[in-house]
Amino acid sequence: MPKVSVIMPVYNSEPTLVDSLSSLVNQTLSDMELILVNDCSTDSSFNILTDCEAQFSDKVLLVNLNENHGAGGARNIGLSYASGDYIGFMDSDDIATPDMFEKMYSKAISGNYDIVDCGYYNEATDTAIVHASDDKRSELIASGGYFWSKLIKKSFIDRVGLEFREHCILEDFETLIYLFATADSIGNVKEILYCYKNYPTSISK
Repeated sequence: MPKVSVIMPVYNSEPTLVDSLSSLVNQTLSDMELILVNDCSTDSSFNILTDCEAQFSDKVLLVNLNENHGAGGARNIGLSYASGDYIGFMDSDDIATPDMFEKMYSKAISGNYDIVDCGYYNEATDTAIVHASDDKRSELIASGGYFWSKLIKKSFIDRVGLEFREHCILEDFETLIYLFATADSIGNVKEILYCYKNYPTSISK
């Protein structure tokens, strides 16, 4: 059983996909599985994903969908394949720092947290967001946030029956509020570990 499973839904991400995948396959945490869900892409994304799976077959699983489910639906399908102790998510146009998942997993097991989050850089607005408070459940609920800056315990996901809505823009917000309110414990890494690119062609657009 891997320590961390990372799920990436992919839809027509050819211009950004190689860089995003590179930041995942080169993570310093070695015991990971990467679940790449091709959500019926019509560009060359599938070819890029196929090459990635062939090159990193020890850690990459490619799930190819014949029907478009949207980011939420693709995440649900990715979850059904995930076997890690903790689950992370990544968008196919963003970049993770090389030690992102090693640092987040280390934090997660240090306090047996249900959820761990980290700081991120928003390239479009040139801003960095870090939640500095350790006791910050109300702060997180108020701010909402994104799944890609979180690591979530698989047993907690199974217990609450996490399921994303299909074909719903910005589906992160309402789901995260529920998880924040339900989690027994929340930790955070006070470092910028993720670069949110926010391209005009991203799935959330």
